[in-house]
Amino acid sequence: MSRITVVGCGMMGGNLVDSFMKAGHEVTIVDINDTKPRPFIERGAHFYPTPEFGKALDTKFIVISLPTDDVFRSVLSVVDRSELKDKIFVNTSSEVLSDVIDCKNIIEGAGGHYIDTTIITYQGEVGTEYAYLVHSGKKEIFDYIKEDLRALSEPVYLGENITGAEIVDLVAIGVHFGMVFTPLEAIRCCRDYGIDVDHYLDEFRELMPILCKRSRKQAVEMGLENLDEKPQREALDIITKAMDDADINERFSEDWLNSDNRSVANHFRKMLGSYRSDYED
Repeated sequence: MSRITVVGCGMMGGNLVDSFMKAGHEVTIVDINDTKPRPFIERGAHFYPTPEFGKALDTKFIVISLPTDDVFRSVLSVVDRSELKDKIFVNTSSEVLSDVIDCKNIIEGAGGHYIDTTIITYQGEVGTEYAYLVHSGKKEIFDYIKEDLRALSEPVYLGENITGAEIVDLVAIGVHFGMVFTPLEAIRCCRDYGIDVDHYLDEFRELMPILCKRSRKQAVEMGLENLDEKPQREALDIITKAMDDADINERFSEDWLNSDNRSVANHFRKMLGSYRSDYED
């Protein structure tokens, strides 16, 4: 088993720690205080407060689970850049493509190694059959830690282009929240304007399979006409298969909706911010 550091023990970070520990790994936690790490410390995890981050670097690799990359950069600032040499960082915090590139440049500029990881699942599903994590970065580094990452999900490698994982995340967020929350917004409108919600739901159940099939047909037709390159055709195949396999009975709960998880609106702001910063020049 390996020695692994996890920086950040919030809702997602705590699940990462738990999954690594259940798989038998020796985990070191770095957080602002020991309040949230306490249950894991009692199970045998090591702990250092953020100002002592440098003491947690002597492990096989360091997983970052922080609210934003700005917080990640502030954590890095407490150590001398020379201490990052040869260290492997797996960053799950990024949401904006330009941040991914910036963090990669910081780590690699200091002689370290950088893998960008996207967690396309709810917090409590990490380490279960429902978990889905995707990774981008140098293949030899990914291969070196691949078996350890299996504690979180079956490892999916997207290639050496560091932005690959985040691009998949942007697509997943758009599809997920469109499928789940647009119908909920429609229910709110029904209530506001006196439309019978049960009647709406009956129509919705009939309509969704038809829309999915029609969207798939349109996407295939557009793809056959306009997409010539093999990677684009493969991406289209993945998207249309997802439409076929889509389970519209999404699993979510009132507790999750009311948790301190990042809001739907914030996710869309991040997406729009990414497009503006990376594509509109």
